[in-house]
This record gives sequence, C-alpha cells and structure tokens, in this order.
Amino acid sequence: MTRFVPLWAALVLAAALAIAGGPAATPARAEQGSTVTPWIELELETIAAQRLNPARAARALAYVSRAMYAAALSGDAGRDDAVAGAASVVVGYLHPEAAGKVDVLASQLADPETRAFSRGRAVGQSLLARARSDGSDAAWTGTAPPGEQYWVPYAARVRVPAA
Repeated sequence: MTRFVPLWAALVLAAALAIAGGPAATPARAEQGSTVTPWIELELETIAAQRLNPARAARALAYVSRAMYAAALSGDAGRDDAVAGAASVVVGYLHPEAAGKVDVLASQLADPETRAFSRGRAVGQSLLARARSDGSDAAWTGTAPPGEQYWVPYAARVRVPAA
C-alpha cells in the first residue's frame, strides 16, 4: 500500500489544483484563470474513464504537464495559446479516443490559427518524440525470479477457497 501513497498524493494534489482553478473553460479567456487547469481536468477524466494503472497515469500526467510547462516557457506572447497547443498534441497522442474533446477544449481555450498555438504544437511534438522512445510500450518477456524474497502481485498470493 505504501508504494501507491506518492502517486495518490500526486493525483489528489492535481485534483485539488484543478478544482481550485475555477470554472470550466469558456471562450472568455480573461474570466477562466489558468489554461492549464482544464487540460489537467481532461487528463484526469480520461485516466479515470480508461482505468489506467498508476504507472500509466503518472506517465500521462507527467508528459502533459511537461509539455504545458515547456510551452509556457517558450515566450510571453500568446502563452495560453502555446500551452493549449502543446497539451492538445500530447493528450491527443496519449488518448486518441478523446480527440473530439481535445479539439473542443483547444478551440475554447486558444486560437488554433495563431503562431503561438503552432509553437505549442511543436513543443508537444518534441515531447512525443521522447514518449515514443521511452520504452513504455515494450512487452516484458522475462521470467520472474522464484523465491519468497521477491515481490509477487497480491492476487497471485491469495488463494480463494473453492465453492
């Protein structure tokens, strides 16, 4: 159980930040507050809907957050558009089934025709190059070592009595 405490703490913190961010995204950008909050909310909703395991959830949140941060650092002019561009690319890659939601959110939070949005998309693409090569899709073909000193998934340790 203690292995999951840092992940749950991070998810709770992200949810608290999302809730504290204010109302849902609207086209009136001045009223919305942070451009980041709606993207994190979308990512958390998608993680929950897909029932991703903690490692996949952490990876997804890390890539989306890193893309938005890098886009925000890329310049002051059109920062919100750049953040939305980066997030739209990464969330769209990680969750292709959410493409419709991604497009709607991007158009609500940013002007997709701006140079800043294109710059943000380029930032997102550069992070996707890393995501495609980080080995997360590799299937493990090894054999677990035997022995009591090695971790075994809980379900494999529990013996359910026959009915």
